[in-house]
Amino acid sequence: MAVYKLNQKQHREAGLTWGTIPTETLENSTLSPMAHRLLMWMLAKPANWGFNVGHISSTFKVNRTTVTRWIKELRDAQYLSYAKVRISEAGYWAWTYTVYPLPLPRLVEFLHQKEETLPEKEKNIIPFAKEA
Repeated sequence: MAVYKLNQKQHREAGLTWGTIPTETLENSTLSPMAHRLLMWMLAKPANWGFNVGHISSTFKVNRTTVTRWIKELRDAQYLSYAKVRISEAGYWAWTYTVYPLPLPRLVEFLHQKEETLPEKEKNIIPFAKEA
């Protein structure tokens, strides 16, 4: 059976967008299929994309409890973190979600390894590299 893949030029001509997701993340078998699908969907979104349970619920056509369970699974696997922040202008609290392409400890390890191979002047460019 032949497999046909579009190259980058064909993707652009067809108006398709694509990104890179680490193979380690794509092949992760510890997540449930739907939590894995949610992670892929989140990673495919542009930087600074806003996530909320209601939007995810309507996109995946499931109830909010199910989405909350998937988010907890991603948090437990350290692919996602979230925090409650105060929106000062509006006077209310909101949840902010941060999605990582690798589990956070693995991502920090990768960035430290990457930092060791960089010239001294470029070492401050990599985020997270100084935090762990």
